Amino acid sequence: MNVFIRSSAGIVSVYLILVIVPIFLFQAVLIDFARVKLAEQETESAVQAATRSVMSSFDQELQAIGLYGLGISQTESEELFQKVFAANLSGAISTGAFHYVDTKPAAQSSRFTPVYTLGSHIIFERQVLEAMKMKAPIEFTLEITDKFRKTCSYIKNFLH
Repeated sequence: MNVFIRSSAGIVSVYLILVIVPIFLFQAVLIDFARVKLAEQETESAVQAATRSVMSSFDQELQAIGLYGLGISQTESEELFQKVFAANLSGAISTGAFHYVDTKPAAQSSRFTPVYTLGSHIIFERQVLEAMKMKAPIEFTLEITDKFRKTCSYIKNFLH
């Protein structure tokens, strides 16, 4: 019995096991952490793309006067959001290929709720002021140049 405890045969194998197992466990945890971060980044990118798609469906008539309001109904905006969100996840690209992360949307787990409305006076005022930042200087400049044109044409007619 005493010979078995003091024997040095196989000590290298035990040492390698004690060193390699924690290294493999650390790598496994690191790989899973990287996959979670990749899934978060991919999901965030898909949400931003879907939100931009919904927001791009603004009302054309309101846009002509410088206001931006959603031109589709709540159900249409939710359907558009779900469609674009699902299309931007890696699970929609190709089903047979290898992916580091295979993200797919959960059934009915998201909703699209508008927060701001043109019925709010603060939002309406901000949009009008934003539109006027561009239109007011142009209108002012055109008004001044129009006065000069009228004056120049009056002087021209007077001299001839």
